[in-house]
Order: sequence, then C-alpha cells, then structure tokens
Amino acid sequence: MVTIAGNKNNGFVKVAVVIFIFLIALFVFLLSNQSRGVKDNRYTRINTHDCFNGRVVNVNVNVGTIFINLEDSKQLRTVDTRNYTYTPYFLDEFLTYGDSISKPAHTDTLYIYRANKRYFFIIGKFINRPEK
Repeated sequence: MVTIAGNKNNGFVKVAVVIFIFLIALFVFLLSNQSRGVKDNRYTRINTHDCFNGRVVNVNVNVGTIFINLEDSKQLRTVDTRNYTYTPYFLDEFLTYGDSISKPAHTDTLYIYRANKRYFFIIGKFINRPEK
C-alpha cells in the first residue's frame, strides 16, 4: 500500500510541476507581448500620407516590426521591408547610425542617403526579388 500511495503522490507532483512550468511560460509570453505593445504605441507607424526626414540614431526589429529612432527624437515603426538590389536587403539591417532617411508625403517610398548615394525601399514590400 505504501508504494501505491507513493506512486500517486509522485504522479501528482509531476502534474503540478508541468502546470507550474506552463503558467510561468504563459506569464513570460504575456509580459513580453505587453511590453512590445507599449513600445509599439510610442512609435509612430509610417503611413503613405506621412512626410519626414532625419538622421538615424538607432534601429531595432521585433517580430517583423522595424523601430527607427531619429536624431530629432522622432520614433517611427514600419513592417518588414526589403530591396534585394542591396546587401543586406532587409531595411532594418541596411540602415545604420548616421544614415539620412526621408519619405515624401503621399508615397510609400523611403529614401536612404549614405555617402552621397540614394537608396530606396517600398514600405512593406519585397522588391527586386531574384527569380527562382
């Protein structure tokens, strides 16, 4: 009888540990999504009607959203954007500290200026993708 009761307790402990680990994972997931939502709200989503220009101070990416900080304290965000003509072709990897960035009103085009050259990306698009 002692071994049967021991096995029941052992099974209960295993179930309790699994539930505890699941609850911790759920808590961490919800907390990270909540902090991401707060970050999203601080950054202005780039829209077609927007017009801006500035110098890039910092670039981060989180779950396909690109966060761009400009020298004038503007904080912008956009979705994954690529131009396969350039290396690297991801906008978040292409942008570097000190780049100038501009977007004319009523367009979906971002212009990046670096070393007297102009590069462009179309917001939310994957352009110049090589044929398979």
